[in-house]
Amino acid sequence: MNASSIVFNSIFHLPVFAAATNTPAAFKDSNDANFVFQPNIVSDNDQKTFEISSKFDYELDWASVTGWYLHSDIDNNLISDGTSAAFGFFNNDPVCQQSVADLHAAGVQLPSPQFIGQSPVGVIFDPNGSFLGAYTPTTCDGIQEQLRNQTDDSGEIRFASSADQRLRWMFGFYGLSIDRQVGVSLNRDSGQEPIRGVLQLGGPNKTASLVFDDFNTRVLAVFGQLEYDVSDDVEASLALRFDSERRDTHSLVPFDARQSLIDLNFDGVLDDPLNPALSTLINNTGVIPAKQKTFTQLQPKFSLTWDVTDDTTLFTSWGVGFKAGGFNNSGSAATVNIFIDSFINGGGNTFADDLGVPLPVINDTYKKQRSGSFKAGFKTRLMDGRLQLSGAGYYTNVNDMHFFEFFVGSFGLLRTVSNIDNVDLYGGELGATLLMGDYVTFNFGGNYTHSKIKANSSRPDTVGNDSPYTPHYNLNAALDFNFPMNNDLNIVARIDGQVTGKTWFHTVQRGQRPTIFEPLFQIGFGAGAGPLGIADFSNARRDTYATVNLRLGVEGEHWSITGFVSNLFDKRFVEEIIPAPEFGGTFDAPGARQRFGVQVAYNY
Repeated sequence: MNASSIVFNSIFHLPVFAAATNTPAAFKDSNDANFVFQPNIVSDNDQKTFEISSKFDYELDWASVTGWYLHSDIDNNLISDGTSAAFGFFNNDPVCQQSVADLHAAGVQLPSPQFIGQSPVGVIFDPNGSFLGAYTPTTCDGIQEQLRNQTDDSGEIRFASSADQRLRWMFGFYGLSIDRQVGVSLNRDSGQEPIRGVLQLGGPNKTASLVFDDFNTRVLAVFGQLEYDVSDDVEASLALRFDSERRDTHSLVPFDARQSLIDLNFDGVLDDPLNPALSTLINNTGVIPAKQKTFTQLQPKFSLTWDVTDDTTLFTSWGVGFKAGGFNNSGSAATVNIFIDSFINGGGNTFADDLGVPLPVINDTYKKQRSGSFKAGFKTRLMDGRLQLSGAGYYTNVNDMHFFEFFVGSFGLLRTVSNIDNVDLYGGELGATLLMGDYVTFNFGGNYTHSKIKANSSRPDTVGNDSPYTPHYNLNAALDFNFPMNNDLNIVARIDGQVTGKTWFHTVQRGQRPTIFEPLFQIGFGAGAGPLGIADFSNARRDTYATVNLRLGVEGEHWSITGFVSNLFDKRFVEEIIPAPEFGGTFDAPGARQRFGVQVAYNY
């Protein structure tokens, strides 16, 4: 499979800089972004997948036996333009300098507040310099490449009693083995067709920054369930599952691979190891130790169902959920400490302290996620069964929620997982299906969720904010039309709409933030210029948006031809907003625009 990969624009959120320079675009609402794509590297994602599975069912005298096995082998490689022009990573590279000079001479314009000057050096330090973001048409961004190759084998066997007993039971065993390699590199951009490879020790696309690890996971689980008919109308069930997940990792970055651009020890000599965790600044062994950790969890679940009448059912449930912890790429904590935290508050400057904002805490190991959930609701039929209604209220408390963090800087780019110590989510949902006639059905579904971060040691100042990636509400409605033309053909149609509520994508949401631009402004413009680099992400929340889709077609007994239009009214919206708080900006992706086509299907 071949597809595109990175479709983001960099949007700046620097209110002081915007006001001081009369540049409103430097503090732009992400919802108002006009997406312009100008990379000189065409983004591409190559994936090869091979899967094979088998299943069996067998009847014993005392139980039904079901088993399955799955083997999967996936090779995934992503390449795209980089993000490093904003930090002058390749400023001394003659190819970078020449590309900027050529684009400036050609009068190439970038979206404000960015611009191309006569040289790639930041305008902070050179009045003839540039203001560059990410994914520019210059070669100064470098090339980012990601490798994710994974082979896994999984299987399960379960035994179940007959379904016509008052007491029913089921138990089984599950196993999973995963071997995964994950690499993220920043390579030099020669201006020519790129050569792929996350680790290139020489050549035109020599690797400048790399995290590359081998991850192995072994999972063993045992589970069981009891269901008991307390009466003809009441059923109780108890389920238990125990997971043991062992994870281990070791770095694949060679120790003798040296830096060609980054001075980790700040001694003016480019002789440091390629991975920051190997720097003598971090340890003196010259080796990144392999890591291993086992995560276990007992997960009970209790459910109670009461058929109040033939048409109405009440239900409630409580249970514990689990997601194993794991390891970030080796060197993640060292990279954030050296190039983010130490830089912002280094050299006697205390920009984060001045704002009263703690700097991020990232660990190479992240904890397991545990959740406890309670739910209660109903299902009912009205109007002689033509109207079906269902509804529920729920509450979930999550401990050590896994959260994806994105960092960019002079080191290139880094993706990590951190833990949000405690998050509360509660809300309600409602669904309805109405048969409006012989040929028309109306469906509706909606939910509301209120969330709050109760504790977060990674970023303590975010307590009280919303849970990231959690819309305030979702609404879905659809009309389905099915009209028989004759005994063999039906006309089918569907129009459906979705409304997605306001959504934050990061734990950082409101208030002023320190960035790595503060010390840069201080160096370039002198004492007192640091506040120009202050960020504010209050305008990085995605607004509520709605889309409508349409389908119309003809169905036979074994075939169908259907035309469709997605996003019928070509609504513009933001699909995702990824803040990089210490960068002072977000990486925003547009939502899918209007799309139409025809589908042909044959069932045999």
